[in-house]
Amino acid sequence: MEHEAKKTFILNAARTLFEEHGIDHVNMDRIAAAAEYTRRTLYSYFHSRDEILLRVHQRYLEDRWAHQKKAIAKSDDT
Repeated sequence: MEHEAKKTFILNAARTLFEEHGIDHVNMDRIAAAAEYTRRTLYSYFHSRDEILLRVHQRYLEDRWAHQKKAIAKSDDT
């Protein structure tokens, strides 16, 4: 469980950086600094910055889909 919690923490730090600075201005060094881990630690959880970006985007889409499903269910109830 701790492994997943750390991955989530890293992804949240990366998402904040992507939102604040844009995708092109975020690298593994910035993500490591924001998460307060070393680059080496990041690479033990993710293969690359692109994998982190993909996972951040995937979670965003999952959150959006959950929100859409709630809105659809709510509109069906009325």
